[in-house]
Amino acid sequence: MYNEARDGCWVQTALIRFVFSSLPMILPIELIERVVGYLRGDCDTLLSCALTHSSLYPYAKALLYTVVCIRSGSAHDSLRRFRFTAGSERYFARTERLALHEKHDTTLSPHTLSTFLLSFAGVEFPNLRCLELVGGESAVSSPWIHLSLTAFSRMSKTFATVKVLILTDVEFMTLRDFVRLVCALPQLEELCLTGFLDVQKASNSIVITEKMGARLSLRRLRLDFHTDHSEVWLMLCNWLVHTKAVRARILNGIVVDPHDWKKDTANWGQCSSGVTTLLEQLGSALEDLSVVQIPSGTVIR
Repeated sequence: MYNEARDGCWVQTALIRFVFSSLPMILPIELIERVVGYLRGDCDTLLSCALTHSSLYPYAKALLYTVVCIRSGSAHDSLRRFRFTAGSERYFARTERLALHEKHDTTLSPHTLSTFLLSFAGVEFPNLRCLELVGGESAVSSPWIHLSLTAFSRMSKTFATVKVLILTDVEFMTLRDFVRLVCALPQLEELCLTGFLDVQKASNSIVITEKMGARLSLRRLRLDFHTDHSEVWLMLCNWLVHTKAVRARILNGIVVDPHDWKKDTANWGQCSSGVTTLLEQLGSALEDLSVVQIPSGTVIR
């Protein structure tokens, strides 16, 4: 049901519904597409328009898939079933942003993030630009992400056009699993790590190959997370230093916000050491740097 208070656009929606429900459908197709196009990203309104007149249905349905956000187990199952229906490729071709949320939903299994990624590995999203994964906040079941080498190749096909990856409150089995996910996006330009980030098992040094960062061409990096294990910062920064993004000085923008680490000097020391290493490697190639909430007396060279 449409929420009239949402975004202050209820008048526009009411007018659209009145026009198309009260008059015969004699408007040019181009005009219909233009009117419905203004509702891009507003799923509730698009659904209302789709149910208002049969001529609006195909245009509204197509726009519904430009932004796909999964917030429940039933939504995940519905999208997975839709994958096997005739014509689903046409709608997936319109998807520009794909998000999976895993917050306090008893219908989701502890490994839903991995399950979601694997269940859609091999499906083509030719216009997908942003992939967002939001992990669970419950401490009862940790949604560790674990990806095999086989999954890497299939995911590279699915997320071949993704340029922005946002990870919020996501936990990985090993650093290698994190690296495989990042490197499965061959055109990735921006990586944003927010909320809580953790790696269950410490990894040995990663040999940089094509599947481990040799072709990673990140341009912007946002480290806006906190963790229970300070070595996560060092592992992450040590890996980045050996990727193409840093060695070829492609990375030119970094934002670091370690949240409440100013209360923990030991953890901040790990963070400071990792960031300093990155800065030394990038040198003058770095055009945009923002480091906030620095404890007093801390120096980043």
